Amino acid sequence: MKTFDFENNNPIGYVDILPNGNANIDIVGYVDSLNVFHRLNSREIVDLFPPKGRVFAHNFIQRYESFRNRLVCLAVMPNAKDGEGLDSYIWDKSVTVYEYGIQIKTLKANLSEDGENNFCIFQENDLIESDSDKYILSGDRVFFVKARSKERLIPYWNISNLDIIDTSFGKKYIPASQLPEKDGCIDITNDDQLINWFMTKILRKHYTEIMAGGSFEAVEQYLVTAFNDMKNLTPNVYKSRLDRIKKISANFIMTLDELNEISDIPWVKNVIQQTIDTHKQSIISDSSAEFKAQLDKLKEEHDLQIELEKERYKEEVNKLKSDYDATVRSISDDEAKAVAQLEEKKLDIEILDETIASKKKEIDNVETLLKNVNERKNDIVSDFTIIKEVLGIGVSAGTVDNSEASSKKALNIEDIDQADEECIMFNAYKKSLEDTLKANKIPHNNASTIADMLVEYKTMLVPDIAYAMSIIHAAQRCLYAIEYVNVGWKSFDDLWKDGLVGIVQHCEAEPGMMHFLILQNINLSYIPNYMQPLVDIQMGISSTFPQGLSFPKNLRILCTLADGDVLPMSEKCLSYIGCIENESKEIHISQFKTAYNPKYGFLSPSKLEEGAEGLSNVPNFYKSYIDE
Repeated sequence: MKTFDFENNNPIGYVDILPNGNANIDIVGYVDSLNVFHRLNSREIVDLFPPKGRVFAHNFIQRYESFRNRLVCLAVMPNAKDGEGLDSYIWDKSVTVYEYGIQIKTLKANLSEDGENNFCIFQENDLIESDSDKYILSGDRVFFVKARSKERLIPYWNISNLDIIDTSFGKKYIPASQLPEKDGCIDITNDDQLINWFMTKILRKHYTEIMAGGSFEAVEQYLVTAFNDMKNLTPNVYKSRLDRIKKISANFIMTLDELNEISDIPWVKNVIQQTIDTHKQSIISDSSAEFKAQLDKLKEEHDLQIELEKERYKEEVNKLKSDYDATVRSISDDEAKAVAQLEEKKLDIEILDETIASKKKEIDNVETLLKNVNERKNDIVSDFTIIKEVLGIGVSAGTVDNSEASSKKALNIEDIDQADEECIMFNAYKKSLEDTLKANKIPHNNASTIADMLVEYKTMLVPDIAYAMSIIHAAQRCLYAIEYVNVGWKSFDDLWKDGLVGIVQHCEAEPGMMHFLILQNINLSYIPNYMQPLVDIQMGISSTFPQGLSFPKNLRILCTLADGDVLPMSEKCLSYIGCIENESKEIHISQFKTAYNPKYGFLSPSKLEEGAEGLSNVPNFYKSYIDE
């Protein structure tokens, strides 16, 4: 059994670079200190390079990317790491790696004894006067092509006499140090080259003798002599060239200079003239037929080319038209965007103009008040004394009935304070709502409609809590509370005590601030049981709650629905509250996003009321919440 000494032997293997830049070197053999190659069988490979017959090369790609899938010779050392599956040898990076052996290129076509055939194959594969030495496999022979050689005899080895190394990547190698003597050679001389040699070396020198002989036997003796004078001409090449000359000697074509040179001989001139006179008519007929066939072929090719050009022109026209249409669409889109931006800027300008006008008015009012204060300073001091005495007696206007206060549920009211100035116009709130919807990827094209519904309806139904939060946060300065509908609610008193009374009283205490009450999951109880008074107020049937208090102008109630098996909706009730369109697309928001912009200002109760000017035909999409 063979052994491996890593200090004196170097393994031979082909490179398999891994995705991480490392490489496995799959071993096929090794070279000893005398550079003699020793091939290993599969069992020897595994025994000498356990456990898988390979060497591990860390970060091989960094230095030898060009050796991917190549056969290489490298130095190794034992792997210091122990573990199941680890290779026993690793690459020794201190020693240079080089490509080993001679790589063989495989030709798909088979070389033969036919020089014309061989020449065509060499020409198709760029092997004529190649820039570098090449080894070519064709059939059962390996051929050697010397770089930049004009030699027409190509040597070869029978593959059975070579120790060919096959790799898993399809490449073949020959150990360079073990090339035996060549087994033979083939010819790559084409017919034109062979005819030129025949005319130069044989016909021109021995024309008189050949014509006197009257047969090819007269030529053959001169061919034999010429072939014998050539170096390295093997019997197979000799026979091949002789057979080819026999076949083409009667059909070769002489150049005009060559013909003139030969025709200088008097008797040859007479023979040529007699031949032409005899066969003149036949030559003309044959030429006419040949030229007609060529003309017909050229016409056919021309017609085909015209059709191809027509198709290409049609494709070019269609492409140009498509590009033009795309350009027009792009211009239209850009124009639409520009118009939208212009409208947005117009709104900003309107808001700014209104802000300036409002601030000017406020300044005028302050100046007037200041003037009045200065004129009435003494009167104010006297009035304050009287007011102080009055405040010391009576009951505060904000006092509520203790019995009601004790029975109502505590309400957590939260505030939003992101803008210092009141919005100049209601359209500013619409723009703020649009930005907030857009920030949460909620359909925002209907922002204006939702804002109009907020003006028209005191109670609204929204498809998702995200809509309610968008409406609230778009106000930029307001108060809001969330109340959850209980399945035990049986009357309006439940709604009143569990949250509504608290927000109503807070509205009276802060009349200049918008208030919002969110009723979550209104369909957990039968809606007409507890919401009918709200419907009656919206319809104008009643002007107050059953408790006698009016619905505050600075209050809006926003309702959501619960999913799953819940109580059926009341179509009649929904038809009298504002229902935002419930689109088929579900909304999933992991965390609500705000989009505050102080330039819009905050929504005040008075600006909400101004939004009603010129308002008509406000839609109600209640049918989108009713199951068919």
